[in-house]
Amino acid sequence: MVFFFLSLIGLQLKLDNFCGGVFLAPPQKDRLILLKVSNLNVYYHRVIQALRGVSFEISDGEIVSLLGSNGAGKSTALNAISNILSFQNGEISEGKIEFNGTTTFGKSANNLVKLGMAYVREGRKIFSDLTVNENLIAASYALKKTVKKNDFEQVYDLFKPLASRRKEIAGYLSGGEQQMLAFGRALIGNPKLLLMDEPSLGLAPVMVEEIFNIISKINKDLNTTILLVEQNANLAFKFSDYIYIIESGKIVIEGKVDKLQQDSDVQEFYLGVGNKNYKSYRDIKHYKRRKRWLS
Repeated sequence: MVFFFLSLIGLQLKLDNFCGGVFLAPPQKDRLILLKVSNLNVYYHRVIQALRGVSFEISDGEIVSLLGSNGAGKSTALNAISNILSFQNGEISEGKIEFNGTTTFGKSANNLVKLGMAYVREGRKIFSDLTVNENLIAASYALKKTVKKNDFEQVYDLFKPLASRRKEIAGYLSGGEQQMLAFGRALIGNPKLLLMDEPSLGLAPVMVEEIFNIISKINKDLNTTILLVEQNANLAFKFSDYIYIIESGKIVIEGKVDKLQQDSDVQEFYLGVGNKNYKSYRDIKHYKRRKRWLS
């Protein structure tokens, strides 16, 4: 009898998903928006506008890249999200930032770290006079978190070159190893969201590829959502799920990677693919005019 009723329930569930002779797929869960930036306007010294109505969002578990040229506003966006603009005479004049359903306004950078946000800034910013291990210990102080052996071993398992150099002075590490250490410090708190500003900057090409493989591993193995600012567009496209392109403080193009890779303007201006055999000054003017349309 129990089996009979269970069979009826199963049949009813199938009928509920049956429409017009076609079985419908069960409804999917709404994606969790981990970070939402809405209409963000940022000024420096109350005069220079760096961001102009920037809006974007990141779902839990994604790698999202913010691409653009120097001075486009990429780093400003990260600094606004992590609430450190005031250290650079910057301020948000308008807009809203929500992290994991909570507004970031009024929260210090330290509090955002405790909520699960970590920031690997451009230039690594490690403590060069401390050892590798001491750098990791210093990172745990901001979290007011008891240092556990597993916290360190997770970092050393992920960044093998650091494991054998844990007692060495960080300033003597190679550029790639210092970048790994910067990643490791950020990961001590097991953040939900990891902000990365130009992780490939100043690294040898072979190390750049390795760093991006590590970024992918952090995302997949640790289930860490990543917002990446990067000028190496080809690598960003290779490892990201979604791309936003910013020019002159505005988001001008966005989309999933496979879609943007087919866009002729993106191919020409950001991926280095396209017709660059300009035969006259008129052709060059046309190129610049199209570029201004993007920005």
